[in-house]
Amino acid sequence: MNAMLLLFGYEPPPSDALRDHARALYERRQEGVIVPEVDVGTDVWRPVPQDCHGNCEAWCERNPEYQLVRGWILMPLLGLAYSRFLSHSVVRRPDHVLIDMTPRGPLRKPAPYLFLATILSNDKYEALVTDLYKASEAGFLDHQHPRLNDD
Repeated sequence: MNAMLLLFGYEPPPSDALRDHARALYERRQEGVIVPEVDVGTDVWRPVPQDCHGNCEAWCERNPEYQLVRGWILMPLLGLAYSRFLSHSVVRRPDHVLIDMTPRGPLRKPAPYLFLATILSNDKYEALVTDLYKASEAGFLDHQHPRLNDD
């Protein structure tokens, strides 16, 4: 198969720091966990579809017993020679269970995904994601596999 086809849609990280971070995420991919989606909306407040960072920040401000957890959704791209990581936020309940409160929007079906919590400080994570959004409005980070047969 043509190498170009195996990299269809691949976007090289826009900086050395982001490339290194993508590599580190790929190396930690086995640490990903499935995070259940939970509807926390009430008559007073409802999370905004596809605004995970803002939703989780607002929820934690209103509910200080919850903890904001920054990280990445691992998006395996079967048949392609790269993996994609999408910046994402969830919250940790007081019983330490992670939940995703952000609705996906009307055109996206809920589906299980692997979430990889960041190991960076919140400030470093936010700076990295800010740099990523400045370079690409999509908010994702691609990592080309070291060998074409890796998954």
